[in-house]
Amino acid sequence: MFGYDVIIMLGFFVGMILYVVLSGEILKRKNKLMHEYVFLFMVVILTLWHGFQFFALLIKQVFGRQAQEVYTELRYISLYSIVFLPAVVVHVHASFLDYVHQLVGRKGVFYKIFPFFFYLPIFFIIYFGQYTIVDSRRRILDENMSFIPAFIFFIIIALWVSAILSIRIIMLSRN
Repeated sequence: MFGYDVIIMLGFFVGMILYVVLSGEILKRKNKLMHEYVFLFMVVILTLWHGFQFFALLIKQVFGRQAQEVYTELRYISLYSIVFLPAVVVHVHASFLDYVHQLVGRKGVFYKIFPFFFYLPIFFIIYFGQYTIVDSRRRILDENMSFIPAFIFFIIIALWVSAILSIRIIMLSRN
């Protein structure tokens, strides 16, 4: 298992570095638009997920069972950061669609308010996930956590809504 963990750790490290560089490049840009700020938030979420996964595996490999609690806490933080991803993906699409509407000459508030409703399920997933992530003895995270089906359903809904928003963006850009 050591070789597998090293390969996974290397992948998380490379992902973390790539997202940090992308964050830096986005921050360098002047006169950012709203959808660029939301995209930056998405990149920061992915950076946190990759980074905490990397550090958790690094601590597990270096310190072993003595650092099991630290490993578990870092995995919690990474899971709680990735739970924001579906809502932010919808928010990126909606804010870019709002920008396209402004370019076409349409005005509307719907695409500015609509994505915030996708942030509401995050609180429920985190709240109920606290009771199901670990058992009563606070052992290591289980890979078959019971809040994962709700999270996957949330991802499917978010991707479906993002696809609809992308279709609207394509239709407006063709005109």
